[in-house]
Amino acid sequence: MRARLKKADLATFAEGETTCCYARSDKTWVEDPSGLAWEAYQTMAEAEFFNEVDVNATACCAPER
Repeated sequence: MRARLKKADLATFAEGETTCCYARSDKTWVEDPSGLAWEAYQTMAEAEFFNEVDVNATACCAPER
């Protein structure tokens, strides 16, 4: 999906493999023309704990730039 977004000449931010909520995913973010961020992801596996990578995160699934 990441390659298809780039081929469409859309600016992307590849977050890569990450854990969010109860899922381990490979994520890419893209902004629509109004500046709204959208995530495209493939879930790779379940995570044992909620948001196990950063238990102090204030917002799950938000891109870090």
